[in-house]
Amino acid sequence: MALAILALVLSSAFAGYSSGLGMVRLGDERTRALILAQSLLAKEAARPTLTPRRDQGRQGALTWRLEVALSERTPLSLAKTPWALFQIAVIVHSPSGRRLRLTTLKLARRP
Repeated sequence: MALAILALVLSSAFAGYSSGLGMVRLGDERTRALILAQSLLAKEAARPTLTPRRDQGRQGALTWRLEVALSERTPLSLAKTPWALFQIAVIVHSPSGRRLRLTTLKLARRP
């Protein structure tokens, strides 16, 4: 009887440990995706001029897509100026199927 209880306790402990490791792996994957997305977004936003474009790539097990477009939120007051509001978006896909999207707006000279 004691052996059966010990087996149940040990199997529960191993199941909990295994589940915890899976959560750590997913957390690490999300952290890597977030760092990559922030890096790509910052690099693009640092450009002095922007043009609408798309780009994509792979870093390790992560795939990413960058989209720069004229924002639909451009105020009418900018319509006849050399300035435009751009939307910069980065989408990162991880091996587990999760998707992370970061978006920002930047005021820059029109192309």
